[in-house]
Amino acid sequence: MSMRYKTVGLIGKPSHSATHASLNVLIDELTLRGCTILIEERLHSSLDRHDMTVCSMQEIGVQAELAVVVGGDGYMLGAARVLAGFNVDVVGVNRGNLGFLTDINPEDITRQLDHIFKENIQREERFLLEAQVHSNNKLQSTHVAVNEVVLHHSKVAHMMEFELYVGNSFVFSQRSDGLIIATPTGSTAYALSA
Repeated sequence: MSMRYKTVGLIGKPSHSATHASLNVLIDELTLRGCTILIEERLHSSLDRHDMTVCSMQEIGVQAELAVVVGGDGYMLGAARVLAGFNVDVVGVNRGNLGFLTDINPEDITRQLDHIFKENIQREERFLLEAQVHSNNKLQSTHVAVNEVVLHHSKVAHMMEFELYVGNSFVFSQRSDGLIIATPTGSTAYALSA
């Protein structure tokens, strides 16, 4: 058995019974494998088990080799956005509706963990977008996205003028109600859902 994953972070939707059922299976399986388990701080108070180390998502990124996200695609995207800056593998247990990004079926956690720990897996590296919003030549905010970046005015159907740069290269300018820039992850999800 591979010892690549000695420390595993668990992330998921607090106060959700199906998520808790999967988390309890994961905790049992990871304990049998001798892993150190880090539990994301929002989950800790809603679980009956309090013998694990409580961490922020960023601390999981620093300390864990593997993060398991229990939830739907939204939780997976949120976790991936935070964990993208760290050297941690991320996998999801599907407790949502669609499951485009969550690979593990909740009824098959044990077998899928066996594959992961034996490294009988195929890793995927996903594109990330980093968007910066500038106004009056000042940086207002920076955001990272796994699926897409949507730029729009706070008012509905209100025209804006955009200048789009990739890196330092000017691409185009336009006036429109908004702009969506999708990664292959986002565009694939849109195509599959259509």
